[in-house]
Amino acid sequence: MMLENNVTSTAAEETKIKLHSGLTVAQLSYFSNLLLKSEIIKHENQSEVFQFMATNFKTNVTDKISPESFRSKYYNVEDSTKHFVREKIIDLLNLTKS
Repeated sequence: MMLENNVTSTAAEETKIKLHSGLTVAQLSYFSNLLLKSEIIKHENQSEVFQFMATNFKTNVTDKISPESFRSKYYNVEDSTKHFVREKIIDLLNLTKS
């Protein structure tokens, strides 16, 4: 019976719809950091945010993001990640001109 539940659980995870991000896990993690800091996303428990993002997003490279990986990249941001996300935010701002 436990085996059946495990198979059902795994099948449900595989069929779950995830948002496909054009960002890497590191970039997505940093962007979520900015959303939290700017209070665009308001949530008191960061672990729940990590879990939500990891569960509901996929990238070009991976369909499964681990919350631990997301957390690690959230706190350890590389300069190249900051630069790339900054450029994307500038692109977003430019879209508001028209």
